[in-house]
Amino acid sequence: MKNRQIIIALVVGILALGVRVPQMGDFMTADEENWMIRSANYWHKLVRDFDPAGTFETTHPGATTNFLAGAGIIIQEQRLGFDIDTSNLRHFRNAALAPIVLASAILIGLITWTAMAVFGGVAGAVMGAFLALDPYLLGMNQVVHVDGLLALFMLLGAMSALAFRRRRSWRWLSLAGVAGGLALGTKMLPALWLFVFFAVVFIPWKGEVSSFKKLMRRGGYVLGLALLVLAVVWPAVWAKHDNLDKYVQKETEMVVTSEHVAYAHVEGEVNPMFFYARTVLGRVTLVSMLLSIIALVLAVWNSGGRRTEVFLLLFYLIGFLVLITWVAKKGDRYALPALAVFPVLAGWATAQIVSRWVRASARAKSGGRQATQPARLGRSELTPLRPSGFVGWISFLPSANCWRGWLACHRTMVGIFVMCVAALPLL
Repeated sequence: MKNRQIIIALVVGILALGVRVPQMGDFMTADEENWMIRSANYWHKLVRDFDPAGTFETTHPGATTNFLAGAGIIIQEQRLGFDIDTSNLRHFRNAALAPIVLASAILIGLITWTAMAVFGGVAGAVMGAFLALDPYLLGMNQVVHVDGLLALFMLLGAMSALAFRRRRSWRWLSLAGVAGGLALGTKMLPALWLFVFFAVVFIPWKGEVSSFKKLMRRGGYVLGLALLVLAVVWPAVWAKHDNLDKYVQKETEMVVTSEHVAYAHVEGEVNPMFFYARTVLGRVTLVSMLLSIIALVLAVWNSGGRRTEVFLLLFYLIGFLVLITWVAKKGDRYALPALAVFPVLAGWATAQIVSRWVRASARAKSGGRQATQPARLGRSELTPLRPSGFVGWISFLPSANCWRGWLACHRTMVGIFVMCVAALPLL
């Protein structure tokens, strides 16, 4: 079973890589020039000058982007024989982007693996496929920037925490700590929300004793591991002793108090309180939006299954959007850690719908076979299936049509149907 999950995670990772490599580097955003130069300087200071303090480029801190893009750039510099500057960026564009695209695919594969540990093999695979094919995340993974990586690091940390809650294995707790540290090294201020989420997830649930001690032990381990990872990917945090805290404080004040969007100059004035509501409506595909609503309905109407995990993901999504709404500096890409949850919820809803459909069809087919042998059956066994409640009607619909057990007998076609639905956001 574990080997099968690893293979599925690899397949989803390859799928994510396959849709990100075509047209890679065909467009370049305004901010990428800065990040490419920063990434090169990061490696020049770290490798050529042996100056860890020089890896301080910005208080974002953007260390993971600098590390990945800089690795590609420094290899390209060795190959071409000259250093990068603003006049020759075209020679380094794909070299800087390739490690980020590869890392994004690996992260999506890891998220799929953790999702299978939380929600089951089929549901986790479909969730990973939806995430791999989400168009906005796909586009943000094709630029040299921090937000695409931040969204994946934070989602990996959140899913790992949920996996620990269900599996109680310190392997998942360790993965959550590593992902948290990488998120801090990518964009520190929004990554703090992940640790609030950790605190909520790690609170011992009903039936456990020594709650405070367990919370402190789990939280302390994750926080300590996260800080260790941060120190590795961003050496300036321990090597730069002159006013690093003041830089961070200044950056935080600017983000919290300074507007990034001139609302008064936008046609059809934008209310800052509804900025991210507009972002969700504009950046989340209709398929993901509708299926996420269905996921909420299924979680509310079902007392079993993974409803708690679904509600925790919704808490992560809504809480992050509320948090960044109160920050003055705004942009669509800042909401990406929350937007990445929508395809995950959509994948879970799709898996639930198809699973219920298959089970209802199988029951209908089994009931039809029993009806052809009345002499062997008691009266109670001939009682027809009846739907109960809203979700019951959804499950019962396939048994009311002429298909009956078709889906139960054609699992390959069911799989093709699921992949087609997952590909709809790309249309």
